[in-house]
Amino acid sequence: MGKQRKTKNIDLTVGNITSSLWKFAVPLMLGNVLQQLYNLVDTWVVGHYIGDNALAAVGSSYTLMTFLTSIVIGLCLGSSAFLSMAYGKKDQDLIRNGIFISAVMIGSLAVILTGIIYIWMNPMIRLLQVPQETTAAMREYLFYVFIGFFATFLYNYVAKSDCTLRKFTVSGISDLEKILREYPDMVPDIVILNEHFIMELIKLYLSMMIKCKRKDPSFTPDSRLNKWVLDKHNGIASIPEDIKKAYFGANISNSAGIIIENTEFINLLHEICLDMSELLGINNDYIPKQQNAAARSPVPALTFTKDDFFILDELKGSLDKILDYSEIDDDTRASVTDTFRRFKICSDRLSSDENIRLLRKQITGFFYDIYYKVFIKSINDDAIPSYIYMFLNFGYMDEELAGEEVSVLLYKIYKAGDSLFNNDNIFTMYRWLKLVMSGEKNPSRNNFDQSYEEFIRQEIKNNSIDMPEESALNNCEMKLRFEIDNLFKSANYMTYGRVSTFVPVVIKENIAKNIPDAMLYADKVTDIITKIKEIDFSLFYRSIVYANEELGISQLYVYEEYLPEIILTPCIGSRGVLWQEINGRKRNSSARMLFPIFCNTIPENIFLNVMGKYRWEICRRIQGSYWNVATEKSLTSEYYDYLLFYKKNKDLSEQQKEKLKSLLINCRNNYSEVFAKDYETWINYESRGASKLNKISRNILAKYCPFNKDIRKVLRSNPIFTDCIDYYERHMLNDRRKYDNLIKVMQTKNIPIPKEIEETRAYYSK
Repeated sequence: MGKQRKTKNIDLTVGNITSSLWKFAVPLMLGNVLQQLYNLVDTWVVGHYIGDNALAAVGSSYTLMTFLTSIVIGLCLGSSAFLSMAYGKKDQDLIRNGIFISAVMIGSLAVILTGIIYIWMNPMIRLLQVPQETTAAMREYLFYVFIGFFATFLYNYVAKSDCTLRKFTVSGISDLEKILREYPDMVPDIVILNEHFIMELIKLYLSMMIKCKRKDPSFTPDSRLNKWVLDKHNGIASIPEDIKKAYFGANISNSAGIIIENTEFINLLHEICLDMSELLGINNDYIPKQQNAAARSPVPALTFTKDDFFILDELKGSLDKILDYSEIDDDTRASVTDTFRRFKICSDRLSSDENIRLLRKQITGFFYDIYYKVFIKSINDDAIPSYIYMFLNFGYMDEELAGEEVSVLLYKIYKAGDSLFNNDNIFTMYRWLKLVMSGEKNPSRNNFDQSYEEFIRQEIKNNSIDMPEESALNNCEMKLRFEIDNLFKSANYMTYGRVSTFVPVVIKENIAKNIPDAMLYADKVTDIITKIKEIDFSLFYRSIVYANEELGISQLYVYEEYLPEIILTPCIGSRGVLWQEINGRKRNSSARMLFPIFCNTIPENIFLNVMGKYRWEICRRIQGSYWNVATEKSLTSEYYDYLLFYKKNKDLSEQQKEKLKSLLINCRNNYSEVFAKDYETWINYESRGASKLNKISRNILAKYCPFNKDIRKVLRSNPIFTDCIDYYERHMLNDRRKYDNLIKVMQTKNIPIPKEIEETRAYYSK
């Protein structure tokens, strides 16, 4: 029995990309060279041994040969792309059907072309206007050459279809690490390619920043972009390729963290470039749109199809219908209509042009007055029309401004119902205002940190309100107006993100992502907060004094969890806002946080930023005037002391001091902002063992924002975390023993354990 011939398939996604690519490319290049070489051989042989007429025949034939073979080669290339995508999807049926259909169709075409060549050879030669003395030789040459035309199809079909692409789905760090461990040789090249892309974006950012500075001398770089990050990537770019490959390939977990960090940095840089492009008034189509890997919307069939045009018929003339519903006076209506008409015909509605700025400002002024009137009428309306619902919850006013696709998708969201956005602690702005008006929720504090009651008393004192205090305090419409004027107007503006182009109405130019991906529905918000709590378990827990005379407990500090009230503002934005860390003056109450109902950026990032600010502000509130007193140990006092005296801190290297200096400058010496950025790093990277913070900030966060016990267990073996985790757990153990002993006594005496103590036990168990 003879030896069986072995075949070797090259998978370009496995192993070293460069070497695999060369193994594939070299034979391909040699094949193309050989294809050209036979023409050279023909030319040499014919010209040397036959004569000039024969040589002319060969040269004249080349144009026709190239034209006809290019048709087959092009079709083979197209089929290979289709088969590659089918292979990446692992759709075996699609692969088999694709191979069969493409082979039959292109093969049949090759046969047909061969027949056409031989049948109409003489007319084609005449069409090429070949000299009479060359015609006979050309005909003879083409006769033999095109015998192999079908073989040309076979070669190119097999060659072009023998390379496949693979598709990977990455939904998080775990998926990424799994893929990188499966293909370890790919890791250095992926990271290096990532860095190359970042450097190109940095070049774009720097050039746009110079242009912005020239256009507006008062322009300042975005505070979210730290100079040390740019310096870091510039430093990486200067390292030799072989050293980078060795480093990035040494630790897959570290490389996965770098890729995730780089992706977030790319998203940020991309957003900043978009903002600068608006200032410059240039088309931003050349800036690549970022794809978000957020969870899919639970709304079924949330897509735009040709069958949805009946929805557009229902929404036609939305602006006029909303104005009819609001019952505004004729003069105001005429002014609103004219403003919207002029705004709709603008070629660039986000332009920095002064006239367009003025139009956006006028629309903003009209919007909230119309909203108030529509809201008042809607609360007594049993069947709110679709366009009214979309206006109140999403800021939709005009189908032309929103665009056909967005209008249809917003309509489908309306059909899905209120339960999509609302639960016990998550509210649309419309539902929130209804609760405030009914008295179920207290109005939020205004920008001067005044409660509604304090505001009313001040207005009465200033003779701005002419009614009894009790009547004013219980007036539902005054509560509503207060909440709209203070919370709603500011919330929309702040969560929008790009303040220079703010307009409260849905316009298609504001939408950077697909509506389903951008939507912050209740389940998505809950999932994001749950994931943060799984890392920072004590986030919403507060220590309160508990007393129980029956059990003989006069004073016991227990922990209770107060989940925040999340309000989704009717806008398409990119920022989150911590409006107030407590409700009123009560420390044992929920915070209020604001987020856009449609998020143009990665929602996890804006939530983390808000949670970091919440951590800071709730500590300040609890500590009162002692929030920055070093002798009163707390998160804010220790962090304030660290930032205030960092230049003298011997535990910080010069590089770390310089990095911290840049961060303070970018945050305009706002300590809350600095802490929020460190908190993001703490949750995103340090929780996975990636060392991004310095020793001082890490110790403070480990003490006051501890990881859950499972994460601590994993990180304890890492030397950089050992000391801070041990310190936290020693102090936690001392506190926990008090409650364990108390619970044991109560269990021995068969005394029911109060829910406050049970909650505290649950806190310590985490």
